[in-house]
Amino acid sequence: MPNVHCKNCGTEFPIDHAPVDREIPCRLCRAPVAVPAVPTANLTTCAHCGQQVPVYDQRCSGCGRAIESRLAIEDEATQLAQLLDGLDALAAAPGALEQVDAARGRRTSAGTIGLALFGTLCPGWLFLLVLTTDGDATGKTIMTVFGGILGLILGGVALGSWLKDRAAWNIAGSDTPQRALQRWLTALRTKREAKAWACVAPSGRSHGRLEPLAFKKVRPMAQRFAPGGFDDFRRYWQAVLRGEAGETRYAGVKKVQVGSRTKDGFALLTAEVSITSYPTLIILLILINLLVLALVYLVVRKQETVTIRKLLVYRHGRWWVAEPGWEGALDRARLG
Repeated sequence: MPNVHCKNCGTEFPIDHAPVDREIPCRLCRAPVAVPAVPTANLTTCAHCGQQVPVYDQRCSGCGRAIESRLAIEDEATQLAQLLDGLDALAAAPGALEQVDAARGRRTSAGTIGLALFGTLCPGWLFLLVLTTDGDATGKTIMTVFGGILGLILGGVALGSWLKDRAAWNIAGSDTPQRALQRWLTALRTKREAKAWACVAPSGRSHGRLEPLAFKKVRPMAQRFAPGGFDDFRRYWQAVLRGEAGETRYAGVKKVQVGSRTKDGFALLTAEVSITSYPTLIILLILINLLVLALVYLVVRKQETVTIRKLLVYRHGRWWVAEPGWEGALDRARLG
């Protein structure tokens, strides 16, 4: 359901779709507001209530239910033929597949290279500091162990990022369709959208309808998306897997199953994606509370330094503490 803007008072409010131009009164000042028409070719009929809604809407503006695709058999065959024709034309065009491969970007991302360099230089600097500075053996041992642990942690993170780069690079070359879809979704989840976009068929890059995701617990997406290029593709999947403004999501691919597969190279798959969503404000509040607690701790604590003197005597092969047998102030004692 889109919003319209009243030029008289500046109010924005949602309206229903219509295939013709019309004017409606503003909900606040009652001034006429022009509502542009939605072309009939871009409308579909909701199977639940019969209302016409744009093909790219995920939910019906009348009943609120998810819009399901109900293609006739001949329409489905036409779309599959267009899909294959687009792929054949892409393969036949000189240098087209090379351009698709180039659109994936670097085989190893800049972030992975940065992690590898940082994971090498930081522990190396600590080891160099241990070798070139004077200090007790215990301190050097602690710094050496810390440098080794830090190197292992950063190396593990860099290795994980490199494996994700490699999997995203090889989406199209996967040995099974299940693995290809899992790699494709993982690439979207880990901000490797360019590598996922390179695997989108030409017929789905500029038109069609995005699948309606029926969330039960997670807040539905507020934005409306339509296939229109890489930027729209990236924004849509960012909203699905990582959340919209003011929201943080964590997504993980749990299971990919084959729904139906024909002998002529088509595979219909179903992927289960676990999504955890929470308001970003909650995280900020938790961090602020932790900061406030740290400040309160620093303010209310009482700290001072005292000096304790004890007399120790080495006798019969061991040390003895002369307490409470020593009488007098130790700071005035003269031994020997």
